[in-house]
Amino acid sequence: MEVHSGQAVIAHRGEWVRYSTPEADGAEYIAVCLPAFAVDTVPRDE
Repeated sequence: MEVHSGQAVIAHRGEWVRYSTPEADGAEYIAVCLPAFAVDTVPRDE
């Protein structure tokens, strides 16, 4: 999925998300999680 400036994506519980960018300048993203969670309690890939 490609998301451009000004767009947003909603990922639902259980979906895997990997952020990356093909652009040389990179990208900035903001994750908003509802309900909030503690980072140390979330299962993450190595």
